[in-house]
Amino acid sequence: MDQNQKRENSDLIFSRHGRFGLPSLPVFEDSCFQTAEFLADSLCKLLDIHRAAKERFLVCQRRRSLLL
Repeated sequence: MDQNQKRENSDLIFSRHGRFGLPSLPVFEDSCFQTAEFLADSLCKLLDIHRAAKERFLVCQRRRSLLL
């Protein structure tokens, strides 16, 4: 498989959007390390979003229990 064909295959894989509308994964030709770093940063952002949503849910749940 030549270099152009490899690039086309990786472009096809990484250009698809996820089920939940997440942004596509950029293809870093320099190294796998850059891709891994990007994924780690994205995971941290998702964890922050999840943590904030969980805190908001708990606050709403407390307010609701006070009203009942």
